Amino acid sequence: MKTFFIPFFISNLFIGILNLNAQKTIEFSNDTVKFSKELSDYFIDNSANKETAKDYIRVFEKLWKDNVIAGYYKQAAINTANEMLKKRFKPYPFMDILIL
Repeated sequence: MKTFFIPFFISNLFIGILNLNAQKTIEFSNDTVKFSKELSDYFIDNSANKETAKDYIRVFEKLWKDNVIAGYYKQAAINTANEMLKKRFKPYPFMDILIL
């Protein structure tokens, strides 16, 4: 029984560690097109309520693509999102402030 448990435990631990590292977003891209997609993926993957996340992203992407958020403000939003990501802020209630 012991000989089965130890390799099983080690293999599950190894797979779990690989899985955690593969899903983390380390930093959002400074490219405005890539940023929108990365932020969308991050919100949907890390939100408890997927529907609320999708609604937020729909509004955000419309403002982003229509250049309501433009120039300096896009770069400021990217920098703010990266700082929030470094501090491990959750998408809601912290990061949804990007469109306010």
